[in-house]
Amino acid sequence: MDGKSRVLLLVLALASTGLAGCIEAASFLNASDVEVSAFENKKLADEAALAWSKDAKLVSVMAFELSQSDEARIESDPEVGNGLAPAWWYVYCLETKDGGEVRAFKVAADGTVTSEDDAATVAAGYKKHEMTGSLSDWKVDSHVALDAAKADESFRKAAEGFNATLVEGVAHYEGHTTWWFAAVSADGFVVATVDAVTGKLLDVHPMDLGMTMPSFEWAARSPEHWVAEPVRLEGEGVAQPGARPLEMPFFAASAMHGELVIEYAQMLPTDGLRWAILDGDGEAVARGSTRSWRGGGSMSAEVAIEEAGQYTFVLGHHTWIPGPMPRPVANDVEYEFALELMPGHAAKKDR
Repeated sequence: MDGKSRVLLLVLALASTGLAGCIEAASFLNASDVEVSAFENKKLADEAALAWSKDAKLVSVMAFELSQSDEARIESDPEVGNGLAPAWWYVYCLETKDGGEVRAFKVAADGTVTSEDDAATVAAGYKKHEMTGSLSDWKVDSHVALDAAKADESFRKAAEGFNATLVEGVAHYEGHTTWWFAAVSADGFVVATVDAVTGKLLDVHPMDLGMTMPSFEWAARSPEHWVAEPVRLEGEGVAQPGARPLEMPFFAASAMHGELVIEYAQMLPTDGLRWAILDGDGEAVARGSTRSWRGGGSMSAEVAIEEAGQYTFVLGHHTWIPGPMPRPVANDVEYEFALELMPGHAAKKDR
């Protein structure tokens, strides 16, 4: 896996947060706090986890800093980009003979602790043979790690820009305990990772603003246990000769497979469409074109993506000439398309 894909997977390592019920009232000492660091209320989460099971281990911590939140479970943050948040989610894992159980505890800045049971949105992916490493060597707090990330100017601008959103978390991944940050604002979309033991900045990657951020409900677990969502792109329009093709960026969380369907209407048999799926380096991983001797038609193509990463679906006008014919006059082509991709490799067909 290349560095870019690794950072993307880290960025999407979110703890799930479907809330069940309050188990501890606000702490008197914290009652006036509006936002806190990840370490400040960790003890409260540890105590809640201990009451659940003495063998539970902390595997992931995350938070959102949102300038304006329309999600009921996430409060707006008065100061985005400082490594402090109105609430943090702490995810604990308990290994059992049947695989494992997971529980998440949301701890608000005022000390209120809310727990959720071993719901599917949290437990998916946490099986015995996939148990992530604990955060036993985690030493660097959230605001300190974020300061290290903000040493990069592009990340700092994104994190402190107008109407900024910051998603941040710490998890044990590929043998390392790592802070990951995803900052999105009018000044860009940049992700960064910081060593959670030493505080050293590891990676910074600007991303495409056209890329879709993950949904809150999907919010994956720790990186090793993140479960990919299906991808669906669809649209309609008119492909004009010589015009810039349609470009739709998307993120594949893993190897994916599926089908592209295009319906189109054309004036001449030599008018058509050309499509491709490009990887992050601009190389085509899949491509094709439409061709019809009539006034249009439909086509379908099986599509396979072999690894996680950022991709772009491209669709534009194409004039094709069957044999040694003079180049015809090109005309517009109307189209509708749908691309659906499911996680995993396609099943091999029997010959």
